[in-house]
Amino acid sequence: MSIVVVIRKHGKTIIGCDTKCSDGNLLVPPPEKVNALKFHRIGNAYMGHVGSTAFHTVLDFVTNEYADIFDFTDRMTTYKTMLKLHKIMCDTCLINTYGEDFEGSGLNVVIATPEKIFHVEPDRGVDEFSRFWAVGSGSVAALGALDALYDRIDDIEELLREVLTIACKYDLHSNGPIETEIVNG
Repeated sequence: MSIVVVIRKHGKTIIGCDTKCSDGNLLVPPPEKVNALKFHRIGNAYMGHVGSTAFHTVLDFVTNEYADIFDFTDRMTTYKTMLKLHKIMCDTCLINTYGEDFEGSGLNVVIATPEKIFHVEPDRGVDEFSRFWAVGSGSVAALGALDALYDRIDDIEELLREVLTIACKYDLHSNGPIETEIVNG
């Protein structure tokens, strides 16, 4: 499933991910898969996704063809954006939806803007976080590492690399190399 982490510190935001890709029992080495990056640039923001790689193709398509629907100003505009994204994914990209209480999107994403961090669950519930958040199978290890190291490591890039390294060490479904990107305004 992988790991995507976002950190805000000293007025900066950074996003990072592992690059392990698999298809069933087949492990696809990062040098072989050109599109192994798990986050997508959308204007001045990034959307990191974990789960089925088919959704990465869908997100690449939608972020290029429908860039004007994305607004991550606050929780409610992010929620409205995800409703629009879901409609496009269903109508144009023909995804199958599921869910118990809501029609699910299948997306488990973390959104990084220069000022905000949002987590959007598959049912499109949107939460905002002040310092950091992580999604994916390695998120428990990453969040524990973030809690322990956030105040100890001052450099945001060093902090993110250390957290991702720890998550990859303890999560079967995450592995390097690690990719990071500073989120600029």
